[in-house]
Amino acid sequence: MRSLTRAAQPYEFYESESDEGRTLLERHGVSDDQLPVVIDGEDTYENATLVMLAEAWNALAPPARSHYDLAIIGAGPAGLAAAVYGASDGLSTIVFERDIPGGQAGHTSMIENFFGFPGGIEGSVAASTTARGGASRLAPGARRS
Repeated sequence: MRSLTRAAQPYEFYESESDEGRTLLERHGVSDDQLPVVIDGEDTYENATLVMLAEAWNALAPPARSHYDLAIIGAGPAGLAAAVYGASDGLSTIVFERDIPGGQAGHTSMIENFFGFPGGIEGSVAASTTARGGASRLAPGARRS
């Protein structure tokens, strides 16, 4: 649950013993020994792990290219800024982050003096700026074949 929050992934949480939790588990045919469970539309992930969800949501996809002009290790505020500037200058750019995309920045409530945002910007918004700027992100555990 903490990782979903840090990734700015919307979700609803129900205790399995609550009325809502029991109703959802029964509706999807899940028993208590299969917890934790993530229900995503019609898809149910029993004994859910972060790796399982990353694979299901295609977050472990290999890089789109075999060569990049600029590779940035770490997607904190400095890495995000470098990625946006590199991509906006026409460099093929990739960002590596071992944690949630955006690194520490991705779950920071407010980054002050972030480039282009003198009043500050929410960390998850800054993290998503790299994709809009044209930079690729490589999730943890991704391997190129």
